[in-house]
Amino acid sequence: MCHFPHFHINRKRTGGIKLEDEAAVDDPSTDAAAKQAEDEYNKHLQEQIQQEKEAKKAEDEKKKADSLWDDFMKDVGGPKPKPKPAGGGGLGSLSKVMLIC
Repeated sequence: MCHFPHFHINRKRTGGIKLEDEAAVDDPSTDAAAKQAEDEYNKHLQEQIQQEKEAKKAEDEKKKADSLWDDFMKDVGGPKPKPKPAGGGGLGSLSKVMLIC
């Protein structure tokens, strides 16, 4: 058994490596420009969200109107389908006539 005292040495790095360009990050004018860019981006996102909400609202209103119209047409029976004309028309009948002649 060893009688030497065991010391626990903490060798963690706390600062890390700093590059020369990182010194400019603390510059207040850079912070203000970054804040302004972030504010503009957030404003743009808010406008997009508003446009999407308006488009969704218009789509929902159209679906509701279409649904009401479909229900109405079911209740009244809807329009009668038009009968298709008999096979006497069209260019196909002309070619048959020419062959017969």
